[in-house]
Amino acid sequence: MDRRNSGYTTRDLEMTMLYFGPETTMPLVSAVAAAVGVVLMFWRRVIAWTRAVIGRVFRRAGTRRPEASRAKPAAKGKAAGGH
Repeated sequence: MDRRNSGYTTRDLEMTMLYFGPETTMPLVSAVAAAVGVVLMFWRRVIAWTRAVIGRVFRRAGTRRPEASRAKPAAKGKAAGGH
């Protein structure tokens, strides 16, 4: 079939492929709304988790204690005077 005689061009096909009708967008929008609803139900926990992750990622070097200054726990058992 000759392209010039068919009446359709590549541009027509591109425009047809870009059409998103309600049967395409409604399931997508519904899934997005469900995800947003779950986030809003647990909003405080989401914020607390986000702050904890950001705090761990962006922890300043000055806030960590050096390894040498940490007190070692006493050994448990007979050598440490255990029961």
